[in-house]
Amino acid sequence: MNTANERGLIIIGAGILLGMFILGYFFKNAVVRFKEYERTVTVRGLAEQEHMADVVIWPIRFTEASNNLEEIYGLLDGNVSKVTAFLEEAGLREDELTVNTPVVTDRFAQRHGENNYQFRYVASQTVTIYSTDVERVREIMNNMSELGRQGVAITGDDYDNRTEYLFTG
Repeated sequence: MNTANERGLIIIGAGILLGMFILGYFFKNAVVRFKEYERTVTVRGLAEQEHMADVVIWPIRFTEASNNLEEIYGLLDGNVSKVTAFLEEAGLREDELTVNTPVVTDRFAQRHGENNYQFRYVASQTVTIYSTDVERVREIMNNMSELGRQGVAITGDDYDNRTEYLFTG
């Protein structure tokens, strides 16, 4: 063979050999990098933490029934006095209490149903507590039977009268 052809074949062979080494080097690095991905964790989504509430909103709703409209407003006023006195004796401040307007339903004025009710008027009123002293309010909740002994008929478990605990921090 001629030396020019031999030199060309040697250059081509050296190029192929060098290319194989470079390809092997990059392939080894790719395999190592691929295996490193198995040791890492990528997390997306929501995280939750529990915190103590720093505000409590507690509506106390009570109900009265009567056939006399004036009497029912007097009963509601008496209940408001009993509830606010009970809450203030338990350590809540007056500015933490809000007395809502009474809601009176005249059952005879309703369009549907029979009018054979024992009481014509049913009224309810709510005293709402908005306090940052959550622990004290929880203690007061445990002593609500005292209001029942004083004659206050407390209604509860309505969707709009549920206690709310808020975290504002």
